[in-house]
Amino acid sequence: MKRRAERVTGQAFLATTCLLLAFAGSLFGRDDDPREITIVHPDGTQETHILIGVGTTSFEGYNFPKDVFLSKPDFDENVAPGQVITLSVKDPDIGDEHEFGLVVGVGGEDNSAFTLVGNELRSNATYDYEAKNSYSVRISATDISGLSIVKNFTVTINDDRTEDFDNDGLTEAQEEDVHGTSDLDPDSDDDGLVDGPEVNVHNTDPTKPDTEGDGMPDGWEHVNGLNPLANDAANDDDLDQLSNLVEYQRSTDPQDADTDQDGFSDYAEVAAGKDPIDRLSLPVPAPNVPQFMNYAGLVKVGTTNFTGQGKFKFAFVEANGTTLWSNDGTSVNGSAPQGEVTIPVQDGRYVLALGDVSLTNMLALPASVFTRNDVRLRVWFDDGANGSQLLSPDQRVGSVSYSMVAGWATNALTARELARPPEVLGVAPVSLSDAAIVRSLYHVRGPAGQALALKLRAMGTVNAFSVEGLPAGLTINVANGLIQGNLPSEAGNHEITLKATNPYGTSPPFTLYLVAE
Repeated sequence: MKRRAERVTGQAFLATTCLLLAFAGSLFGRDDDPREITIVHPDGTQETHILIGVGTTSFEGYNFPKDVFLSKPDFDENVAPGQVITLSVKDPDIGDEHEFGLVVGVGGEDNSAFTLVGNELRSNATYDYEAKNSYSVRISATDISGLSIVKNFTVTINDDRTEDFDNDGLTEAQEEDVHGTSDLDPDSDDDGLVDGPEVNVHNTDPTKPDTEGDGMPDGWEHVNGLNPLANDAANDDDLDQLSNLVEYQRSTDPQDADTDQDGFSDYAEVAAGKDPIDRLSLPVPAPNVPQFMNYAGLVKVGTTNFTGQGKFKFAFVEANGTTLWSNDGTSVNGSAPQGEVTIPVQDGRYVLALGDVSLTNMLALPASVFTRNDVRLRVWFDDGANGSQLLSPDQRVGSVSYSMVAGWATNALTARELARPPEVLGVAPVSLSDAAIVRSLYHVRGPAGQALALKLRAMGTVNAFSVEGLPAGLTINVANGLIQGNLPSEAGNHEITLKATNPYGTSPPFTLYLVAE
């Protein structure tokens, strides 16, 4: 059926058309009721037309489209391009046909996100709800007579709540509906543990950085071998006299009594106001460690021994490049210090005391220089004409005086402790797997009848341990100080006296409290 109304050409047919129109008007009796009319040409061919206003004399009486509709207002996220929304039109002209287009203008800012194919609005991308959840599109519908309507639409994106957007092991629905966590942040409580493992592995609360409220974040406890579900803040796992909570506050290792491996316990450094994680921050200089070291060197410029005022820079470094000392304290990771030390040089030879504070830009030597197994002297020289040059290679420090002092500083304390009676320091847990037991150096508390294993800790050599007041159900290995068995089956407090002996004598008594609850 040919849809566009056309005027009939030729004098004869014009009269015929008018008659037919008049007949149709009298036949149908309504001006707003569309009807079809057929015109027969002399050659026998026919044309069928739709009359918009029966009784008019014009075939151009088409009406504008009234509205445009979408079959649905949304697309799904995370779906490949090609999703379809069907377009339809409300038009007074029954049976009218329409062409659709994307129109530039206000409301059409996101036209490029879609493609029009016939009456189908198609997605041309995979949409991400978290990135953009609605799009503005401007669509026109034009009928066969060229009459158009333009309408703006908002196409929304449906959130896929089965996805794991932040890749934390929990779906969006689980995070928002069950656990109260964020689907945009893998660690909602910023405790160092990812939300999914908190729920599925550790059984900690992903919305609380410190599940049990002992002052230590769950993630820190997990990394450092503590139990984030037990209040173990007062425990001292490494027996360095610092509680686990203090270890967290000081950023030290609760499983290592000497975090920075400088030969001094974390407690000794904290008590002295020093930094227990800085190898160069020592509580006191080791006894009899010198504050300077005599050094003699030879320097040449080209092939000629230098004579004159030489400008030197010095640094002691470890094999890995870590700076232990530099003449003015400005060297970082083996870099050249900023300040120079001026020394007279005669026929290439110079002598000075490294660490002699009477020299400009010279600091005293720290004890750390004498407590390392592998220390190298790095020297820079400036003849006043060629700039500062690094002398190669580094010189390993291995003088007799250095070796003797380093050995003494490392071993003297141990030797001194060996030559005196031992001292009982407390107990250490053999295993922390049982969260029901609360342990410290001085007391152990847990459910009555609970299995228990403890190891006595003492300073100095120990030949044997002894114990008084040990409840039934517990035994002690006097050779190694292992106490094991079960807490008493009835609730109560038990006071135990512990001693240790060696050839130099017996320790003072140490009191340990066992509490069965």
